[in-house]
Amino acid sequence: LKFKWDTVMDLAARALTFLFFLLVIAFLGYCLYIKYIHMKYDHIPGPPRDSNSLFPPQAEKYGPVYRINMFHYVSLCTYCPEATKEILMSPKYLKQKSVYKKLFNLFGQRFLGDGLITARDHERWYKQRRIMDPAFSSLYLRGLMGTFNETAEKLMDKLAELADSKTEANMLNLINCVTLDVITKVFRASLTCCFFS
Repeated sequence: LKFKWDTVMDLAARALTFLFFLLVIAFLGYCLYIKYIHMKYDHIPGPPRDSNSLFPPQAEKYGPVYRINMFHYVSLCTYCPEATKEILMSPKYLKQKSVYKKLFNLFGQRFLGDGLITARDHERWYKQRRIMDPAFSSLYLRGLMGTFNETAEKLMDKLAELADSKTEANMLNLINCVTLDVITKVFRASLTCCFFS
């Protein structure tokens, strides 16, 4: 019985030693991976890695494109409108699935849906963009300024009325009604939401 117990203890000690060395090797591999990721982006200016400020206005200090290190993730930020336009409109820059998934469905609620802003497939985005471009030309939108202003005035009147009566305003519903009212007027239909009547 003593012989078997010593054999079991010896096997357990060897297994634990092997497991310990395996964990050390895995940890070292993970550290090397993090070092590789950091070295990959070190040529881009940015705050030091131990900085606790996640999204400060660093554009003045580091330029229009800079990196932010969060744990072992590296994020590239741009404050340059031209660079942002190029990144968002070009198919050669990959769109991060996790970010676009959050834009589609935020906090368990449909947020931006599957449209121009959240489309990851460039071909689909380009097709939708071609369809929508005429409706958002600056000349066409300038002609609609009266409609926008009229609806904004109605919203301000409604908000003033709610403020005077010290009633809580449901901004989501109000903005949805404003959007619906503007869209129907743009398409020459007359639909007045309940709060405007």
